[in-house]
Amino acid sequence: SQYGISKMGEHFIAGILKHLPALMAVTTPIPNSYRRIMPHSWTGAYQCWGLDNREVAIRVIREPDRKIENFELKTVDASSNPYIALGVVMAAGIAGIKEEMTLGNPVQEDPAYLAEDQLEKHKINKLPSNLSEAIAEFKDDKIIQDAMGEKLSKAYIAVKKADLKELSELTLEDEVDLLIETY
Repeated sequence: SQYGISKMGEHFIAGILKHLPALMAVTTPIPNSYRRIMPHSWTGAYQCWGLDNREVAIRVIREPDRKIENFELKTVDASSNPYIALGVVMAAGIAGIKEEMTLGNPVQEDPAYLAEDQLEKHKINKLPSNLSEAIAEFKDDKIIQDAMGEKLSKAYIAVKKADLKELSELTLEDEVDLLIETY
């Protein structure tokens, strides 16, 4: 490819990128996760990819010899279940391969600095800024739900909604204390 990524790699990354808003319900699964996913903070607050760009959600990393050997998905944190998170990310990537999804142009600047018309032109959307938004995206994403299976998907949504309700009743200090105790 023109970016040094194999065709299959492009399809895989495109699948993850397409399903990223729904994936975040699993990969950034607690309200506190969204406190770090902010523009200008190297956490990927926008649904886009780039080459060596730390501000995009998926950073394709070039080695010193310019060879590409891996990529980084920024919207994952330690509060996620690594097995479920890896499973749904893989499912999204495999869907990208099966559907031969195309990867748009890389974003090489901080997307937060792009004007609204530039974001629209390049089809760059802001990612969910809270768990409620991510859950809504998850509920609309059949690929991700199918990857988890009907029972686990329903249970997962119910648990996340209960978490949201419980945590919304806590002060930030109490929430942090609970997170320290849990994680």
